[in-house]
Amino acid sequence: MNIPNVNEIITQKFEEIAARIANNNNLPQSFKTIFQNSFTASINKDVAITTYQQLSNVESTKALQNQSFANKIYELEKSSYTPYNLSTNLSKSEIINIATKKAKEYGLAPSLVLSVIEAESGFRQDVISKAGAIGLMQLMPETAKALGVNPYDPIENLDGGIRYLKEKLEQFGGNIELALAAYNAGPANVIKYGGIPPFDETVEYVQKVLLLSQKYRVYDV
Repeated sequence: MNIPNVNEIITQKFEEIAARIANNNNLPQSFKTIFQNSFTASINKDVAITTYQQLSNVESTKALQNQSFANKIYELEKSSYTPYNLSTNLSKSEIINIATKKAKEYGLAPSLVLSVIEAESGFRQDVISKAGAIGLMQLMPETAKALGVNPYDPIENLDGGIRYLKEKLEQFGGNIELALAAYNAGPANVIKYGGIPPFDETVEYVQKVLLLSQKYRVYDV
């Protein structure tokens, strides 16, 4: 495979520009002479590259934009989520192990916690919702602050989310459906409506978590 010589390409581009200028009858001869002399004096690599970059500013900008797009971090299929950079990046198996251990420490069924994680973030730890909820268990900033955790750290996010879920279970007398509804729509709405709020999202969320929990029963042993 032949690798093109950068210096030769740059020189060729300069020669093309010089030829166009020389053949342009609308330019004064003095300008043509100055350009030709400058070109000859600037043929060394450093000056040539700098000048060529200036002449190719539009093309360079487009190239950078394309490269930026190609290197963009993935986004969730749901357009309401956007990614952020992680200081700690856990595999799904690590997330399951940590969540299972913490769930048992706080007296919760791991199957419930794992199904909440899947419903909230799909086990993706680098997402923020349009509403501002962060990470694996989609903690709102004010909730994370009250829990004393950094929501951008996946391990702390898990710890805070599991404790918050336990609080909702205790608040609603161990009723899993009401606790899930409170996790999704806020406890104030559960109290206001005297049960699961009549929001399509919340009703679907509760059903989804309960259904998902069946496949995680193995972690309850």
